[in-house]
Amino acid sequence: MQHVKLWKIHLLVCCFIVGVVVAACTQTSAVLLPPSLPAQITTATPVGEAPASETVQPANITEESPLPLPNSAPNVAAYQVLTRPNDVSFQFPGDWQLDDLGWGPRGDGNKTLLEKHYFLRPSGRDIFENGISVLMTQDTILASQEPILFYRAGDVIDPDAFFGPILVVWDKDVVINGNEWHLYIQGQVYDIRHDGLEYLREKGAITAGSIVALHYVEEREFYIRFSQELNREMLIALDAQGGDVVLSDYLQTFNDILASVTISP
Repeated sequence: MQHVKLWKIHLLVCCFIVGVVVAACTQTSAVLLPPSLPAQITTATPVGEAPASETVQPANITEESPLPLPNSAPNVAAYQVLTRPNDVSFQFPGDWQLDDLGWGPRGDGNKTLLEKHYFLRPSGRDIFENGISVLMTQDTILASQEPILFYRAGDVIDPDAFFGPILVVWDKDVVINGNEWHLYIQGQVYDIRHDGLEYLREKGAITAGSIVALHYVEEREFYIRFSQELNREMLIALDAQGGDVVLSDYLQTFNDILASVTISP
């Protein structure tokens, strides 16, 4: 009987061990990871190429051209020419216009002279903005009247003008294209027309004025006169550097017109 009991005890122990092993195997199976998915195959795109579904846009690089771009300027003639019946002619820029203001009297104390008046200006500008006035007489002026046309620096043209005396502050005689021109700058000392020129007025310099170019033909008792208003920059330059600088650096069109004047004998 004792052997039978020992056999039963061994059998129970073996069954217990088998149960523990089976349970352990079952638990291990429960925590296993799921099977791996097939690896995704990626085809590398060679350098410099792109997949067919993509469009490669060029980089937005702006390169500065070393040459200036052409201007879309209107197609106009470089210049126009005015010719008078008395064989006076001159050129002016093609994009300027010429206003014929007709004949007008000019009193000289003894008789009235007739002057033909034109006005040159950039197209589209006001008639008094950056324009050039042109006066020409009929052949009726007397040679004895020549001195009254040639004002010199220090002269007072009109002591009783509304804004104060008209002063001549600079003059020069030049020969251009074979024609003798007397040039002078006249003006007044007041500060109404341009802002910021009070300091010129305080020192007695003109704050409004014009340059005049006069050519007189004694044999024909005839003259032609060009004049242009001085702007603010010219008035400052006149005070700081003198009339010669104003003439050479600020009045290119004025000089070009003078150089184009031809007067047949």
